Amino acid sequence: MSLIGYRGGSSTGVPLTVGSVEWHDVIVTNERLERSTMMEGESQSYRATVTDDVGNAIQSWFSVRLVAVDSNGNKIKLAEVSFAPDIYNPDTKEVAIAFQAPPAGQYTVKLEWDDQIQPS
Repeated sequence: MSLIGYRGGSSTGVPLTVGSVEWHDVIVTNERLERSTMMEGESQSYRATVTDDVGNAIQSWFSVRLVAVDSNGNKIKLAEVSFAPDIYNPDTKEVAIAFQAPPAGQYTVKLEWDDQIQPS
């Protein structure tokens, strides 16, 4: 009777590149609305200057939520957009997001975003 054995060795291998993430903070300044009073269902735009922490324009794949927050901390999502050319101008670093007024009440309108990594 014969036993089966296998000799030690290694495969030829496959290439692997390991990268790292260079994290940047997002800085929002000059937030403004076309008007501060609206009627339910009316439309207007939120505008702001948005850069990274060293003053560079934000990449077009970056996405944000525009939310209205009431005095109890409840949020209503007004819009969710990526920084496509019709939303964000990388030369002026200004974002313009159209939205419709939420139900009657007092709100703070602001941007929110999650950690994001450039798509590969």
